[in-house]
Amino acid sequence: MNSRTTALITPAELTDRLTGDTAPTLVDVRTPAEYETAHIPGSINIPLPLVTEHATALAAAGPAGPWNARSAWSPVVWS
Repeated sequence: MNSRTTALITPAELTDRLTGDTAPTLVDVRTPAEYETAHIPGSINIPLPLVTEHATALAAAGPAGPWNARSAWSPVVWS
């Protein structure tokens, strides 16, 4: 069993991070249809079943430390 947890951040904290010197890579793990309906500008869509296939590219984007930005949708944020 994986003991890794996800830290929650508020939308305001996410905004601060996005406007900071080193903006995180936002990965929206919803389906493409859900992503097209609404998403955070600048986020990338990788549906959850495909995240493992893209693990190398995600790791290259920065240290793997997912946060879950709670709002109307919940993408995973890699920073």
